[in-house]
Amino acid sequence: MKSESKIQTVDDPGNAATLAEIASPHLDEEDAATGRPLAAILADIENGISPPSEEQGLITRLAAHFPPRDGRLFLAERDQLIREIVAAFAPPGRTASKVRWLRDRFAVFTGGPDWRATRTAVLSPFRDPERTQLWRLAQFGALPRSRWLWEIVDGA
Repeated sequence: MKSESKIQTVDDPGNAATLAEIASPHLDEEDAATGRPLAAILADIENGISPPSEEQGLITRLAAHFPPRDGRLFLAERDQLIREIVAAFAPPGRTASKVRWLRDRFAVFTGGPDWRATRTAVLSPFRDPERTQLWRLAQFGALPRSRWLWEIVDGA
């Protein structure tokens, strides 16, 4: 499930336009490692296809040019992602059980080897949609305090 919001990660197709704008002077150039044109790499990202690992360096260099996030926009994006995760993956039930589920899943993910190995990655390396969404959420840092998390989840 892809987000409608403009989250500043390269694996989000909503960001591909920004990435294309940044890379526009170089669209005819080819990636040194693969020989693929930059336009083809961006087309894959727009279609939700993660580029192969040998193209990750190019994507990382382009991602370094993203503008910094506005604080309020950052929080709104995080809150929207929390709502999406809960709506898509949490078992049905009361808000308390959904908050507990999210806290447990987030703690297991961020405490495990998957997060430690991929926290600096620009693109999510996971094929599993739940782990991909948890990876995206972990990019925002810690979960909000309980009171705020209840309000966010209750709005899902």
